[in-house]
Amino acid sequence: MFLTVFPALLVACMSASVRGSGSAVVFHAHGPSNTSPASGKIIEYTVVEVNEGQGYNASNGVFMAPAGGMYMFSTQTCIWSNTFVLIAIIKEGVVVQPSALYDTSPGYAPCSSSQAFVRLSAGQRVWVESRRTNNGNMLFEDEERWTSFSGVLL
Repeated sequence: MFLTVFPALLVACMSASVRGSGSAVVFHAHGPSNTSPASGKIIEYTVVEVNEGQGYNASNGVFMAPAGGMYMFSTQTCIWSNTFVLIAIIKEGVVVQPSALYDTSPGYAPCSSSQAFVRLSAGQRVWVESRRTNNGNMLFEDEERWTSFSGVLL
């Protein structure tokens, strides 16, 4: 459901951002560069679908606020079956939204989403970090399920 609702939300927020500040700040990226990130590592989402305001850097997975204000960040994480992952949305090294996903169903690749509202000053950074995982290939993405990271200035 998240993927079907998100594009409408993205457009609405982008329009509101344009009306409110004169320029939009919104990004949406998916396709993690490493499907087995070690604990404490930033997850780099390499396929950038939207990057108005140029705040998201696909080479390091970090969003740097081009303008101050209240932002909404969201992440969707999909994993292979028999896998667990703890991730968090991080602001300047501090967890603002932890999330856990665990699956024991053979042949199923579930997804979980989380959101956070974060006030940022221009230049502050936000990213998604792997907090703890089991060994092996854990993050999953295909044409029907994306592992993604998004944000918008409200």
